[in-house]
Amino acid sequence: MVRLSWALVFASIVSFGAPEARAQEGAGALTAPEPGGATTETGPDWTDIPPPPPGYGSTPPPGYGTAMPPPPGAIVPPHAETPPPAPADPDKRSVSEMVELYVTGSMYGLLTGGWFATLAFDGAEAVNGTIPMLAGAGGALAVFGADSAQDGGFRTGVPASISMGLTVGALEGLVGLAAFERDMESEESAVTLVWGLTTVGGAGGALLGSWLRPSIGDTRLVASAGVWGAYFAGLAALAAGTEGQDAWRWVLAGLNAGLVLGMVAAPVVDLTGGRVMLLHAGIGGGALAGFMIAAAMASPDDLEDDTTAVVVGVGSALGLAGMFLLVRPRGGAGPSAESSTAWSPYVSPVDGGGIVGVHAAL
Repeated sequence: MVRLSWALVFASIVSFGAPEARAQEGAGALTAPEPGGATTETGPDWTDIPPPPPGYGSTPPPGYGTAMPPPPGAIVPPHAETPPPAPADPDKRSVSEMVELYVTGSMYGLLTGGWFATLAFDGAEAVNGTIPMLAGAGGALAVFGADSAQDGGFRTGVPASISMGLTVGALEGLVGLAAFERDMESEESAVTLVWGLTTVGGAGGALLGSWLRPSIGDTRLVASAGVWGAYFAGLAALAAGTEGQDAWRWVLAGLNAGLVLGMVAAPVVDLTGGRVMLLHAGIGGGALAGFMIAAAMASPDDLEDDTTAVVVGVGSALGLAGMFLLVRPRGGAGPSAESSTAWSPYVSPVDGGGIVGVHAAL
């Protein structure tokens, strides 16, 4: 087969050569006389082509094409390939935790600056805006410095716990100020109450976060439960006809009761942060439906506050319960990873308009 291939190649080259060369080759191909006067064709002598080496065309031996190992004692240069990336640290705080902490840290800085300006400068207008703004920037820088000082940054759960503590402490201070405003002797006392409870809440959140390492969902559920408790207590006070500081004391009691229930329920229900936010949506939808029902039951002039509060409260409770049944973990597998929560808006055209919604992967 090899000799036949070479013959075909050679014949194609000869056939497509110059006309003079073909004429000469054609003339010389019939000049070899044989005894008796006959002529025969002559061609190239293919016996001069060497045969292929032994093993040609067979499978290469094992290791063929690999680099030879260096000889003993040789200096081997360092490997030039890029090392594989280091695995992600599962205990490192998430980006969402840090964004939340930067926001709450800046707010705490503003509060601290306002408190300091009130005490040191007696509310002078020249510094009322400058000092809080500088302190707010200082709060963000303090968060950055604390995170950088840690080996690899904050551990997961710590930033979320600090944010929760600052938020809950501020709520305690504001609601407590409304509930006991008459007992405040001066403006300095009121500002000190709010700042002091916020500071205690942030410090407590930092300690609990370092000790318990809660998830983002757990911290959000505790803070949200406090807000829900205050909300339902306010509706109850409105339905009972309680007003003024007495109503705010109901709200304060509901806030603390909600915090306690949230701490008990967080490790049991084990929701992600995205699912907790959907619980807020359930309460909001139920409240809106309850208000619409109350408005449909009576005319605007006859709409009573106590009746509206009852119907809105029932609607909010049903909305919260219904949304929890939809988002609760099933099968005992626990919540999805925090990074798996995804939102995707969509628009679907219909006759005469369109439908706008959001897909949620929880």
